[in-house]
Amino acid sequence: MDNYLKRVKLLKIQKEGVWKSYYANGQLKNLENWKNGQMNDSTYSYFKNGNMHSKVIFINGKENGRWIMYDSISGEIDSYLFYKNGIPIKAEKITIANILCN
Repeated sequence: MDNYLKRVKLLKIQKEGVWKSYYANGQLKNLENWKNGQMNDSTYSYFKNGNMHSKVIFINGKENGRWIMYDSISGEIDSYLFYKNGIPIKAEKITIANILCN
């Protein structure tokens, strides 16, 4: 049993640098940036159809800044989520009124 625990500890990997994961169909699912075992900087997620799902920002493993969420079919921006130090502070759904006012 003791040898088993040692092997498990050896297999534990600390993520570092750019990590990619894929759907079974070969399509890119996530592109993540890691530093010291924590997500850091921009991270991108994609739907199975290849359209962008989200662009998000982590600083030292915590959600930060403006996250952009996309519609799965049109690929257009659907909403924004705003985080500060891992705490959600605002959500904004994109509507025609939002677009016309900007």
